[in-house]
Amino acid sequence: MRGGATLHLNFRMSERLHTLGAPPALAYVVFQLRDSGTNAVVATNTVGGYSTSFSNVGAGTYYARFDVIDALSSSIVVGGPQNSTNSVTVTGLSATYTTGFSLVSPTMQLQNGTGGAVAATFTTPYGSGFSELINPATNVVIATNLGSASHHLAQVVDGTYGFWGFGVNGGFATPARQSSNVTVSGNGATVSGAWNVTTPTETIVAGGGGSAANNIPAMTASLGVMGGHDINAAGDIVFTTPLVHQVRFIPAVGGFRYGQAMTAGNIYTIAGTTFGFLGDGGLGTAARLFSPIDCAFDASGNIYVADMNNQRVRLINSAGFISTFAGGGGSVADGISPTAASLTSIRGVSVSGGSLYIADTQANKVRVVTGGIITTYLGTGTASSTGDGGSPLAANVNFPADVAFGPFGHVYVAEEGGNRIRVIAGTTNPYYGQAMTAGNVYSLSSGSGPRHLAIDSVGHVYEVGGPTAVYMVDLANNLRQVGGTGALFSAGGTSGSISLLSNGALQYSTFSNTLVRIL
Repeated sequence: MRGGATLHLNFRMSERLHTLGAPPALAYVVFQLRDSGTNAVVATNTVGGYSTSFSNVGAGTYYARFDVIDALSSSIVVGGPQNSTNSVTVTGLSATYTTGFSLVSPTMQLQNGTGGAVAATFTTPYGSGFSELINPATNVVIATNLGSASHHLAQVVDGTYGFWGFGVNGGFATPARQSSNVTVSGNGATVSGAWNVTTPTETIVAGGGGSAANNIPAMTASLGVMGGHDINAAGDIVFTTPLVHQVRFIPAVGGFRYGQAMTAGNIYTIAGTTFGFLGDGGLGTAARLFSPIDCAFDASGNIYVADMNNQRVRLINSAGFISTFAGGGGSVADGISPTAASLTSIRGVSVSGGSLYIADTQANKVRVVTGGIITTYLGTGTASSTGDGGSPLAANVNFPADVAFGPFGHVYVAEEGGNRIRVIAGTTNPYYGQAMTAGNVYSLSSGSGPRHLAIDSVGHVYEVGGPTAVYMVDLANNLRQVGGTGALFSAGGTSGSISLLSNGALQYSTFSNTLVRIL
């Protein structure tokens, strides 16, 4: 507050609002006075109707901001750019300032200011949601806000930012990915970039039929209860069916693949006949598996399978032959051949570069195979969730179920027994609302019993678990439901697994209706 005479300051909307037509079901008006030098809020008031007043405002020059909230649609009616052209100067014991209002579409706007710092306001296309500004170089969150349609973010200097915005409760705005950055320039006078809003669609890509036969269109097939699935860069889909002990494959490109002639878009069994352990060295179609629960491609087209009840990782090569890649031995030591190692009830397998990560679930560890040697990556074998901020080899993990990989070298673990997600930081920086040191382990928010994870190009974590829902952890470590009733997509039935396609779309499977869908 500036010094000077104390006054009663009255604000009114001009008749221009009425000529445009007052917004329907006007709920309230928000008025702000901001210091012309520092942009700090001097006073604010919220009232119904078309006018408001402030008491005890010192003499001086201020910038004015006006927000009118429509109760039905949460749309915002805002005065023009808040700069010196519509400042208000207070010189006496009272003053009156009248301004015109104009209707604007939900978009990104700036609260006014000079001096190189502005307070950004993001307005969602829907009634509620959240917004994020991120530094595209470091992925660090600059500002975030949750809740209402209008998000007044922290002070933001001129620059270029990644902008992500989501609306929920009746609508969903897809993120404006980093190719659609927001640039703030001219001390807040210019903002380029805004919402990239699309209507979500769900497309069934497999399942819904009644036949378990081979070489039929995937859309007419019965998939059974699905376990994990994976998608490679070419668009091929592989998934497991633990109750019938098989691995099935839907090629994006036809030809002779995995030991059999294939037609693009049809479905094939590439491993498994009935439960048991049999067939290493031969074609997978003659082999036996016991409750295969997850699978993953590598860059060469090999498929790794978490053969859960056989306590092994099986490998199906691109020619269709199957072998044991890890497990079946009797040692829990590190630095040995993977086939000499003992694994227990494996729930997840994931590939990054030339390494295979194994969720050794009942052993309460994550193991990694690199260069023909298996070692422990996370966990001591004790079922708990301790050790955050320290080495992953000194930390405990409780029933790890999946491993995923994100930007900046981060490795993520779905800790089903601990109801949390653990992340091993790849670089040192503030991430997910906490300071992280490269190589150390930290906890993130989660729904109940996370089983499968997918990480997008910026670092949002998508998870499926026990509830009939899909959740997302945003960059400030807030948990948001994006799948399930009333959310981004229906997620009918308990979700099985989730993957992220190269174009940023989500693909997920469900247990109850056994459909693979793509958003």
